[in-house]
Amino acid sequence: MADTVPTLNEEGMKKLGTRMRSLFEQHETDRRAAEDRWLQNLRQFRGIYDPEVSRMIPVGFSRAYPKLTRWKVIGTVARLMQMLFPQTEKNFGVGPSPMPDLSTEQLQQVLNELVAAKSQAQGVDPRDVELTDEEIEKAVFARAKQRAEKMEKKIDDDLKEMEFITLARKVVFSAVLYNVGVLEGPFHRKVKARKWQKDPNRGGYVAVEVDKYKPFLEFLPVWNWYPDMTAKTLDKQDMTFKRLFSPDNFRRLT
Repeated sequence: MADTVPTLNEEGMKKLGTRMRSLFEQHETDRRAAEDRWLQNLRQFRGIYDPEVSRMIPVGFSRAYPKLTRWKVIGTVARLMQMLFPQTEKNFGVGPSPMPDLSTEQLQQVLNELVAAKSQAQGVDPRDVELTDEEIEKAVFARAKQRAEKMEKKIDDDLKEMEFITLARKVVFSAVLYNVGVLEGPFHRKVKARKWQKDPNRGGYVAVEVDKYKPFLEFLPVWNWYPDMTAKTLDKQDMTFKRLFSPDNFRRLT
């Protein structure tokens, strides 16, 4: 049977586009009050008077602006980063729960290894080995702890590779300056990696290139984020919009 080519419902697409445009305009309107506060905060950080204040300053008079806010923001960001990301230790850890829940296959593997180790130690047939509930639970916990340690190393490696501390500093700075810091993710990207595989012909090991998916996060400036301002909490939002900038457009704006 030949594959059928799907056709787009042009009328339905137009209706969807119209509805999404209407929703975006509503989000844009609802966000306007927050934008005014963000602009006021940004001017205060950069040492720029608000337009209504600037108009009140006579011509020829000093327009010097004490940049106390800038010092406070920079100091607060530095202090928060020091507290959140101490240099002497990791700020996270992965460990097993008191009663780990492993898959059936993993549990069976733990039992097989436990029976084999005990039969060898006692010098008896594996079929004659008796295990207590305490021994089994202890072995299951040990396996879960081992897997948790591997997961912690993997997370630590992924965070360092994506330069998470630099990324987090942008989020913290935005949160201090605007009261909002947005971090998107997790996403994933495909990268090339290698693994070692035994060559059945030559008997040695060779490097084989494989595709691997790596997680990453992204910082989203508040100016590009249009949340549902009618929601009381983030998890209650109907939807959010994100403005996308091409590199050329961003260079023109800056």
